Amino acid sequence: MRFEKYDSISEFEKTTEKLLLKNEVENNLPLGIINGISNNPESFEDKEKAFLGLVRDGKDNINLITIMTPPNNIIVSGVGNQIGESIKEAIEFLITHNIEVPGVIGVKDIANEFAKQWAETNNCIIKVHMDQRIYRLDKVNSIKKSSGKLRKATLKDIELIAKWMGDFNIEAVDVELSEEELINKAKDHIKNKKLYIWEDEKPVSMVGKTRPTKNGIVISYVFTPKEHRGKGYATTSVATFSQMLLDEGYKYCSLYTDLSNSISNSIYMNIGYKPIVDSIVYNFK
Repeated sequence: MRFEKYDSISEFEKTTEKLLLKNEVENNLPLGIINGISNNPESFEDKEKAFLGLVRDGKDNINLITIMTPPNNIIVSGVGNQIGESIKEAIEFLITHNIEVPGVIGVKDIANEFAKQWAETNNCIIKVHMDQRIYRLDKVNSIKKSSGKLRKATLKDIELIAKWMGDFNIEAVDVELSEEELINKAKDHIKNKKLYIWEDEKPVSMVGKTRPTKNGIVISYVFTPKEHRGKGYATTSVATFSQMLLDEGYKYCSLYTDLSNSISNSIYMNIGYKPIVDSIVYNFK
């Protein structure tokens, strides 16, 4: 086993893309991040701190791919056999080079093994941050839709979008951002045409897109404020937006759900999203 660290995103992409695409939905996170850095490097302020690496076995086969864009958790993707040994090799490299790892995210069995080995090696506590499921949609089901229409978010919506993003982050991922961070994030998403609003006389819900890969794209920032919930706005906006993206040429849409939220999981399956694999996020303390 040997660990290889890459400083060139183009070389890393060339080396790993074909393997990751074999399970494109499962690997949408690493694929999307690699694609994002490669196509829009100026959007990643800490791109020089990005950690890109992989583990090869004695036959030169790639067994494990790792990506970390500080301050985010390390992403682990298993693409071969001997995952336990490959993770051990990666952890040894990280420790030897004093690379801080705040947590891990990945398909459950691989992330579980990484978290276990990291805790044993570093004598730290691991905490589940979110138990997730990755879904894929190829065709939107016929559903009863709420009143209103979908429109692209504009800079006139920036204060509302920033507030909704803040509420979403607290509810969905338990992360609180400053007002300045939220305004900047909202501005970036609006300028890059990533966010849409469901409007029923007034804005009542939002939905976004992120991390396009070769064949698909991820639905994100699905949020309806509490005063507008229970009216089908989220279901309608996600269904309408997903169909729009399929019509644009994407072969599929995918999304992550929190498994503890049974309502959102049932909503997405009703639209036509089908479970592919479970993922998990651990934080290290």
